[in-house]
Amino acid sequence: MSENINTMTTEQIYELLIEASKVETSGFRKNKIQCLLGEQSAGFNGEYYEIEGCVAGIKPILDKLYLDTLDNNPKLLPSLLPVFAIISGEREKEHIVADADWNFINRL
Repeated sequence: MSENINTMTTEQIYELLIEASKVETSGFRKNKIQCLLGEQSAGFNGEYYEIEGCVAGIKPILDKLYLDTLDNNPKLLPSLLPVFAIISGEREKEHIVADADWNFINRL
């Protein structure tokens, strides 16, 4: 039996992206959402960032995509759900990426 790590579902990630895309959401909360998503990625290693190889690039890519989208077109953020779900969603131990819940995504 495989062991899953991270507890964030595709639906939970979607709700965070919706919240972050709203003008009325505070900058503090938007930063907290960025941290929550980043902490769930394979590119984050607890208290400090010390990961080698291709995995080390995942969190900076996630941060760049999140921040650039917020700065340029925040309404677009929820449409990036598959990317964030694959990077920050529930994944099996030793896996770099997750399987997005396409049944949920296809209902949107």
